[in-house]
Amino acid sequence: MLQIKRHKLINSKDYSKRLKASVRESLEFNYKNLYLENELSSISNFILCYTNLRVLDSASIFLNLGIEKLSEYTGQDNIKKTFNNNFLLSSIEIDYYNEKYYKSLKTIEKLSKEIDVNNEKRDLRNLYLFKGLNNIKIKNEEEGIKFLLKADSLLELNTKSLVPYHRAIYKNLLEFYDKNGDVDHKMIYLNKLLSVDSIIKSNYLFFEATLIKDFETPELIKKKEIVIAQLNKTNKSKSTILWWVVGLFGGSLLALGYYINRQQLYKRRFDVLILQNGNIDKKGKEDASNNLLSKDIITGILEQLQVFESKKDFLSQDITLHSLAKAFGTNYKYLSKVINLYKEKRFSSYINDLRVVYAYYELKTNSKFKRYSIKAIAKECGFNSAESFSKAFYKKFGIYPSFYIKQLDKNTNIL
Repeated sequence: MLQIKRHKLINSKDYSKRLKASVRESLEFNYKNLYLENELSSISNFILCYTNLRVLDSASIFLNLGIEKLSEYTGQDNIKKTFNNNFLLSSIEIDYYNEKYYKSLKTIEKLSKEIDVNNEKRDLRNLYLFKGLNNIKIKNEEEGIKFLLKADSLLELNTKSLVPYHRAIYKNLLEFYDKNGDVDHKMIYLNKLLSVDSIIKSNYLFFEATLIKDFETPELIKKKEIVIAQLNKTNKSKSTILWWVVGLFGGSLLALGYYINRQQLYKRRFDVLILQNGNIDKKGKEDASNNLLSKDIITGILEQLQVFESKKDFLSQDITLHSLAKAFGTNYKYLSKVINLYKEKRFSSYINDLRVVYAYYELKTNSKFKRYSIKAIAKECGFNSAESFSKAFYKKFGIYPSFYIKQLDKNTNIL
């Protein structure tokens, strides 16, 4: 019954008579093609409606009818090609919704050879769309995403040519980047999907409410809430997504600028360090005023410190102010005061400086030592941890040992 009504609708005798009467006698020869063009347009609209309603059996009936009628058409080649492309695109779409993915892909390859990529961008865009969707369905996700991105590049979001199935581009791209934890791209395609929905709602206001409602799916709302929660994790204020993206971009630029400036600063410090050959200490005082120690005590301690340094006893992790004073046979207060006055630093800084200077020369001259980890180097130099070694090295030379080692590798000519 449904088929009969469709047939009567398309082949209405009243319409045929009116059309024939409206054509000038001189154009009587073209009447049949003119009628077929109108009939093919009607069939195309029925295919579109039934496909959108997912009444695929009816859509297929009209598709076959359209192909049959097109074979009777003998008019302009460009018009015939347009209808042919439209029917092939409808076939691709119907097969996709019927889960005939490989058949749909085969038709895509056929149509790809026939369209003009420069003049038929609409058809090319739809081919990319369904090629992407079909590939995703057959578990060829990377290939599918590649073609969806191509479809996106050909789609203008401010155009009236947007149709409901175009949102599949952004829905699938959003799900892909969401699954892969790519927050930046997830935000981009969430915004695009919202823009597409807004335009489609405006373009299709005359459709029933359920069609419009379908665009505001729970999944989309949920994804939006998740993204907003991620973006506002460190900032509980309800700032807009745009400001968050701008802030992130600006912060990234600042961080990059800071990193580059620090690297340049470290490089300058490295160059100065190499030029001075690691010797950046100030000279000790030759004569300390207000000194309450006798010259004999001072001389004795300084001589023992010289031996202590030459034997590299500072590399022991057990060295303390008290243990060293006991080894020198002197009072720890005297030892501390001499180091403060003549080395111009506290005991802990004095020991740490000796150790990092040792590390400086060993790394520069001993290729085997340079291959050690920072933790192993720290232990060899008497430090309890890599962190304390790195801090002491930075305090002394203004650069971290890891940077120093990298620069030595880049500047082998300085060895």
